[in-house]
Amino acid sequence: MKGPRPVVRQTISYFGRPHQYVPSGPINHPAAWYASDLDSTDDHIYKLSTTELEEIQDALNQFKSSGLPTERMTKENFQLNKTAETTDSWRKHVCSGQGILIIKGLQKLTLSHEDYAMALWGLGLHIGNPGEQNLKRELLTRVENKATEKEYTDSRLYHTDSEIEFHCDAADMVALLCIRNESKGGESLIASSITVFNEFLEKYPNDYQRLFSDFYFDLRDEGGLDYIKLKPLSYAFGDLKTFFHFDYFKSVTRHQKIKDKALEGVDLISKYNEVAKNPKITYEMTFEPGDIQLISNHHVIHGRRKYQDSAREHGRLLYRMWLSNPEKQSLSYNWLHTTSQAKVYKEFIKAKIRKAIRR
Repeated sequence: MKGPRPVVRQTISYFGRPHQYVPSGPINHPAAWYASDLDSTDDHIYKLSTTELEEIQDALNQFKSSGLPTERMTKENFQLNKTAETTDSWRKHVCSGQGILIIKGLQKLTLSHEDYAMALWGLGLHIGNPGEQNLKRELLTRVENKATEKEYTDSRLYHTDSEIEFHCDAADMVALLCIRNESKGGESLIASSITVFNEFLEKYPNDYQRLFSDFYFDLRDEGGLDYIKLKPLSYAFGDLKTFFHFDYFKSVTRHQKIKDKALEGVDLISKYNEVAKNPKITYEMTFEPGDIQLISNHHVIHGRRKYQDSAREHGRLLYRMWLSNPEKQSLSYNWLHTTSQAKVYKEFIKAKIRKAIRR
């Protein structure tokens, strides 16, 4: 790994998911689960052993002694010899298996908030390739309520205490580490996007194919850009991959130039969101300090309930890390991925041209 992936490169790679054709029936996949499946088993939970915790602590101590900043950490200077096979199994479980893993036990290490974040970064390096999360080039993002009443409406939702609708982040995987959770509410909501598709197919057999076509997507003026067109669902090589962001597919109608066309897709996106919110599909969990939630942004959509901190200085605090899957793909997959990325790149070029014209 040469370093964290720049946000533009990572976003185009993620949005440019390969697509071959629209499947004609339900998808059979290890990530096609219901809430009851997770409630009835612990397959999605991994408890760190004493040996693994000791190795994480040793790696942390060794790196801290180097005096280097966290972003200079590499796999080589955060060595996890015995735990390396474990992190490989986590990645496979998330990327090609169930799509979700809750890693427990890190709270047994008595660390500062900064050290916990450093430990997440070190583990993340052994799971995948880290990437920037925004144009500010943030790598480890603090997920907490920073908004005052005055600035609330202009804040990113992860910097507020509000409900967050189902969505995916722009990377293959997202890891969330809970540092503190002295709050009421804030439950994490998770759903298998493959199960949502299968249920949508059964409920709306005449509409599901449209989910594989282009929809207008709001860029929320990130980098001064307005909108692009994206496919919510892609299917290639027997794998259904989803990019869903209910709020952004809906808010794109604020752009008057494409409002009428965008409204055509909002109804379908709303139907998809309602299917996802079915209690038999949505799995609900509460973060506990030390928990790491690792999920696939291709096979799982996630959201959050509104919460209220008991006190601002002891409020809910999580660290977020975005990761790309480093596993090699076939030549045919890479070729199709490259052509799909080229289409997404053209969409961003169009958005940049519109920005230049507005000036």
